[in-house]
Amino acid sequence: MSVFLKLFLIFCISGSSFSLDTDDFYQDSSATTLVEVSSGSSFPDLSLPLTITNIRGLPNDSALVEASITGGLLSLSPPTYNIGLQRRTASAGYSGSSTLKISVDVPLRNRALNDIKAKFPALNGDSIYPTHLLLFEVDDLYSEVFISDYNGTIAQLVLATNGRYTFGIVLIVHVYFDTSTFTGSYNDDFSELLLEYPFATNGVLNSNAAMDSNVGTSGKYVIDFNDALPPVPVCQCKKRLEALACYTMKQMSGNIPSFCSQYM
Repeated sequence: MSVFLKLFLIFCISGSSFSLDTDDFYQDSSATTLVEVSSGSSFPDLSLPLTITNIRGLPNDSALVEASITGGLLSLSPPTYNIGLQRRTASAGYSGSSTLKISVDVPLRNRALNDIKAKFPALNGDSIYPTHLLLFEVDDLYSEVFISDYNGTIAQLVLATNGRYTFGIVLIVHVYFDTSTFTGSYNDDFSELLLEYPFATNGVLNSNAAMDSNVGTSGKYVIDFNDALPPVPVCQCKKRLEALACYTMKQMSGNIPSFCSQYM
């Protein structure tokens, strides 16, 4: 067997174990950059172009209308709702960059809907179809230590939302692992989304996150951030058949059962 064929077979058999790269990120050249920070800086609150409600873990009347970034931590507020792509201890600084953009690109929103439906196929696509994508990306991000020659975390969190229903799509190229680095937090409470969020393992960074998945693609995760999901759509087949039967009887004989009045 030739070397080429062996490599081809290995690729086919184990291809699902290969991690993503930055080309797999959600990319939109026309997206608006809301925040960009690097090397220890932070950015204060800014207004979001839409209001986000129905978020798990917050009171029902809470509305998130602002965003800010500190390191690899995206905060939506008020009240403060934190989502980490990379966390650090309070005493440690960080190196690398973080960017938050917003996109309304239709093909990108369709891609987000397909990713969400891969995890939640029973949901009504019309109800959850995102009007905006918040693209939160970290590049070579790691906690500062005495030795700085590290490959930092490279990942993107896509918050796909229409204001009422919000889902997270996490794409991971590489994770920086250190016992003093915490991540995957949800409202600063590791107990909330620990099982859903790809980075967290008992509150500590999961170094296997680039190879694992909850939708069958290495490094990709889809997360439900909603306090309540839309109801599963009900099949209207019976009513459609009844309406067709009533219309046919009316055309053929002019006599129809009383229940047909709702269709006439």
